[in-house]
Amino acid sequence: MTGRRTPSPGRFARLALGIALGATPALWAQVDPNVERGFTAVGAYDAGGIDHVNLANGNLVLAIPLASYPTDGALSYGVSLTYNAEVWDRSLRAVGTKGDPTIFRRFEPGAGFNSGLGWAVSLGDLVAQSSFFAYRAPEGSEHRFFNMLHADDDTPTGGVFYTRDGTYLRLKAVGSSGFTYEVEFPDGTIHRFQRGSLTLPFKLIWIRDRFGNQITVSQSTTLWTLSDGYRTQQVQFVEVEG
Repeated sequence: MTGRRTPSPGRFARLALGIALGATPALWAQVDPNVERGFTAVGAYDAGGIDHVNLANGNLVLAIPLASYPTDGALSYGVSLTYNAEVWDRSLRAVGTKGDPTIFRRFEPGAGFNSGLGWAVSLGDLVAQSSFFAYRAPEGSEHRFFNMLHADDDTPTGGVFYTRDGTYLRLKAVGSSGFTYEVEFPDGTIHRFQRGSLTLPFKLIWIRDRFGNQITVSQSTTLWTLSDGYRTQQVQFVEVEG
């Protein structure tokens, strides 16, 4: 199958960059509900066919299935094209003198849009920022991990991180290099992500269920290859000028 990726100034079609992390990511606030993308565990949506509207912030989500394949057991995989109308990432920037800076609100095209502004084809991404990890689901929602299961816990859990937004995801470090992590889902499915260095983005390398069935994933900028032991599928990205 072939997906189109349209370039633009600033090259918004990009995956989230992995930024060098310290030994233990600090605690971080949840995503602001006013700018959330995708679906949340506690959100309310007006759904109809492929389109869904977040009733809290008005974000329109389109989910267009492209292909779906079953494997042994309950494990299956598929590829969908998704759109989020909430296309901008917001941040504050201080300019001027240290004692009297001017604060600007900065808008940038959202990370993870690899098929046009607001559009993405994804199997899920592990995002590493300077102070936290987050799992970005295929439909665009972001789920941040904390180094303690509950906010009032006293001792961080070394090498294990948890979401607190009702998704019950768990992130575990594999080894001590900081290059390999696994995201565990409530149904027993595990997604393993790997990066070549602390400054490179993570890539999904396999998906495995609790019975040992596995989907192997190879991702480059323009070609994804998915293999489940019975069949091999490819997703190709083609840049279109103009």
